Amino acid sequence: MQLLTQIFHKPDLSLRGKTVTREAVWAIILHGDQMLMVYSTLNGDYKFPGGGVKRDEAHAIALQREFDSSA
Repeated sequence: MQLLTQIFHKPDLSLRGKTVTREAVWAIILHGDQMLMVYSTLNGDYKFPGGGVKRDEAHAIALQREFDSSA
């Protein structure tokens, strides 16, 4: 699995007020000219497979767990 990028909030981003921090992972999975998307019955839309990371869980393990639960 190749890591393409990591995204974090900007250092100068104001965190005043109520904030929620949630670590998450998503994958872009390509097969030829096709891209895997997961249908969300909650929002009625399509998204990349992935989701939240549990405490002390490696990103790759979290992604595998989320992928397995979407299958």
